Amino acid sequence: MMAYVCIASRVLIGTIFAVSLTTRLLRENGWSEFTDSVRGLAPRLPARTAAVVVCVAETSVVSLVVTARSAVYGLAGAMLLLLCFTVALVVALRRRRGVSCGCFGTSTTPVSGFTVARNCLLAAGALAGIIAHPDSTGATPAWPGSLTAVAVGAVAATLAYLTDELADLFRVRT
Repeated sequence: MMAYVCIASRVLIGTIFAVSLTTRLLRENGWSEFTDSVRGLAPRLPARTAAVVVCVAETSVVSLVVTARSAVYGLAGAMLLLLCFTVALVVALRRRRGVSCGCFGTSTTPVSGFTVARNCLLAAGALAGIIAHPDSTGATPAWPGSLTAVAVGAVAATLAYLTDELADLFRVRT
């Protein structure tokens, strides 16, 4: 049973980080918009260098969560990255900076409590995968359960990706 939680977590984290990285690098103006968001969230850091470090770290996470043997390292890296991102988001909120997080390479929505909550939930998903990671017994989970876990992870990733749109549904209009 726990192996399925780990599979869902791997799909969730792998999908989120792969989509984020891909849209930043392949979308027109994606890289410059991401660099601008890094500059807004962490004004004391060299924006281009920090952006490159984030992309390398995200690439590492995606690469590591693909296989069961290295998944725990990828999930741990994702959790660390998400916690760092969350700290930057909270600092931006507390200082009332109206900046975009550049999340998933496409977001232009200013940072909000929804953004922080999403990152915390994603970090919790990574932690669940770490806790549920099967030991080295090599037992292979049954394919129907694995397929269900993949579907759950994909749906969770889709919901996380659509956080800005979902949050917009619940925003109070003035």
